[in-house]
Amino acid sequence: MRSCNSLECGDVFKECIEQFWKVEEITPISTISSISQELDLDELFKRHLTPAEDDRYVVRIPLRGELTQLGDSLEQAQRRLFSLERRLSWHEPTYDEYRKFMREYLEMGHMTPVQANELHMVRCVIPHSCVIKTDSTTTKLRVVFDASAKSSSGVSLNDIQAIGPVLQPDLMHIWLDFRTQTVVATADIAKMYRQIWVAEPDTWMQCILWRNDPQQSAQMYLLRTVTYGEASSSYLACRALHEAGQEVRSTYPKIADVIQKSFYVDNLPIFKNYVIFEPASKGHS
Repeated sequence: MRSCNSLECGDVFKECIEQFWKVEEITPISTISSISQELDLDELFKRHLTPAEDDRYVVRIPLRGELTQLGDSLEQAQRRLFSLERRLSWHEPTYDEYRKFMREYLEMGHMTPVQANELHMVRCVIPHSCVIKTDSTTTKLRVVFDASAKSSSGVSLNDIQAIGPVLQPDLMHIWLDFRTQTVVATADIAKMYRQIWVAEPDTWMQCILWRNDPQQSAQMYLLRTVTYGEASSSYLACRALHEAGQEVRSTYPKIADVIQKSFYVDNLPIFKNYVIFEPASKGHS
């Protein structure tokens, strides 16, 4: 029995030693390559980042493939639109909410119609549908875009987009910080993705079909902002937010820390230890 126990302990010890050496190993080549790709992506972001007239950022969509890999996407987008209309026709209140969402998209300039003489410039047509959040206090219905839909070549728009690294702290880190504070406040960024413009050449790869009435002809639109449902969108939105923090760091370092270290996507718990404005006088808080 003692011999058996000794063998088991020896195996455990050997396993621990192996794990120790694995932890101490030099970073594998694949990880180094990944870090190199992240640096290249960040350099690409900074090189093409420009300000818009409304002081928002204009970004380019990072690709890891070629647009020529995409086949025809129009036929599927048409088929998906007709199917969507049939489903929505069974529930008119939802259909009205969908129309309202798309009307707002158009009125805000986040999508614009493609003219007949510009249709040859369209590179990809993305199907769309909706998600409904009954507990939402703002937008209960949100249109989402399926950039993972395969084109006729078997390649989707998401297949050729770079995903990008995670830039924000993990949720557990933020949650633990939040739980240690006595006084907290929360905030969020409205329409976070849509606060960022996409450079005009890249908008042609994110087009959609839409019509308010099935009796009308479907109209082609191009989406002018970072779009929910695309592989690179999370990276672009978080990277733009990080850039906003960097811009104010020299003047407002505390605000920069909040922007760069405390957001989880578009949600911000503001902690007591990140006091931005000092009290006007003693006795006030």
